[in-house]
Amino acid sequence: MDDVIEIENILPEKSIIKTRHPGSYDWVTTIIRKAYGNCIEVEQVEDYMVKVIMIGDNLLIKYSDNEYLYTIESTVQEIKFASRAVLLTVNSIKRIKNIRYSYRYDAYLSSSLKMMQDFSEVYSVVTNLSNTGMSIITKGYMEIGEKVDMNVYLSSDNIINFKCEIKWSDVIWPNNMYGVHILDMDNVNREKYEGYIKKLERKEKRLISKYINKTKM
Repeated sequence: MDDVIEIENILPEKSIIKTRHPGSYDWVTTIIRKAYGNCIEVEQVEDYMVKVIMIGDNLLIKYSDNEYLYTIESTVQEIKFASRAVLLTVNSIKRIKNIRYSYRYDAYLSSSLKMMQDFSEVYSVVTNLSNTGMSIITKGYMEIGEKVDMNVYLSSDNIINFKCEIKWSDVIWPNNMYGVHILDMDNVNREKYEGYIKKLERKEKRLISKYINKTKM
């Protein structure tokens, strides 16, 4: 762990963070109760019960401020039954400059990619999105800089189509993860897309408000 980064300075009390098991794609939102030394105490939310979080499990944490994006690897050290808290031990912290142009919202949507070279179609799943792009998971292979046509199913009867470019890639075995940047989206599709993002924004604001109100009780 980078000794220069003090955990209490980057994760103040009541900070909203997202956590997940390594190898899982589902991010769980929770709130910081306190952070000190190499320990973080977070709220034991309902999703931790659903996913059966246990002592010794590893959790990834993501958190961002105006300057940096943080990825923290941690281990569940203790689960406090009475106070409904989970104590995490920090194993490592990675920090990169926050150069994202717009805020990302978690979403899990079916999608497909049509390669412009051979017109083949590849199934994918959107895991988060913003006004300018999204992250996807697929078994298909694409090159950074490759341009593709993309369909995203916002609902069973609401599909959007646009052209995009592959901006980055990563591997979460056994699948591939890509970041796509929207290049061209017509007005009809843009209206549908922005309407969906506004729904996600309202949902996240309600969730954050719920956590903040709990801390005032």
